[in-house]
Amino acid sequence: MGSHCRFEVVDRSEEGFTLKFGSSHAVVKAKPLKIDVFSGDTLVVSANARGLLKFEHYRNKPEGEPEAPEGEEEANPVLEDEEDTNGLWEETFKGHTDSKPHGPASVGMDISFVNSKHVYGIPEHADSFSLKETTSTEPYRLYNLDVFEYEVDNPMALYGSVPVMISHTPKHTSAIFWHNAAETWVDIKKLPDRNVVSSITGFFSGGDSDPPQMSTHWSSESGIIDLFVMLGPRPLDVFRQYGMLTGNTNLPPLFSLGYHQCRWNYNDEEDVRQVNENFDHHDLPMDVMWLDIEHTDGKRYDLGKRADKCVQV
Repeated sequence: MGSHCRFEVVDRSEEGFTLKFGSSHAVVKAKPLKIDVFSGDTLVVSANARGLLKFEHYRNKPEGEPEAPEGEEEANPVLEDEEDTNGLWEETFKGHTDSKPHGPASVGMDISFVNSKHVYGIPEHADSFSLKETTSTEPYRLYNLDVFEYEVDNPMALYGSVPVMISHTPKHTSAIFWHNAAETWVDIKKLPDRNVVSSITGFFSGGDSDPPQMSTHWSSESGIIDLFVMLGPRPLDVFRQYGMLTGNTNLPPLFSLGYHQCRWNYNDEEDVRQVNENFDHHDLPMDVMWLDIEHTDGKRYDLGKRADKCVQV
């Protein structure tokens, strides 16, 4: 949908309301919360269809807090584990401590792509283009990490994390943007489950009544639920709508389209010079040569300076 779309409530009741925008609409149910988003008359995205909505409230740290009078409940009950053995109030890793002044404050929700058999996106992961189910593995992790010798075919986090997921079918393309910068985990499950009972039921009933769907479960360690749905219906429309949210990429400079030579741990200036000269010797075109932290003093760099250095050749 474009920026010219107008939103209009066309139906309202105690159970919820229907919001119309352009040729599409969303049906919002209140108890329990469920949001079905239709592109035209086709249901494409459903939020909280599995009832996995989670929003942890802030808590008061138990240290130094007076006890509530007998017979009265605390306004903000603390967690039972006062010794913090599970990292409820702070976490320490390699000597660095990350405090949680409000305690754990995770948020989560399930989001289903209806009539879909594949989902893509949430880069960066060294995994297949079509994202795999995580019913028997760890969920996909969104957390920026500089991983040396990372594993392939694995949902582990890598250098970047972009919380965008796309569903593409022969008839429709849609996507969601989970606007949350905190560490996030994403589970993926194909529905309906094809277990023995459902197979027998489907055999005697003449088929499955529920359409296939890719159900995803998003859980972030903090923040709020800020969800954007991009309805396409074409892949180009989805990327255009995503660009309207985050901005479009500028055209790159011409030299950046050439070959970039990049390697960590050059030995010294002579090593760099020989690599550069050998490109000329073997008549290999090269536009840019990148240096990592080895060009710095003892692999240390001052604040305000970049960790790597780009030299246009």
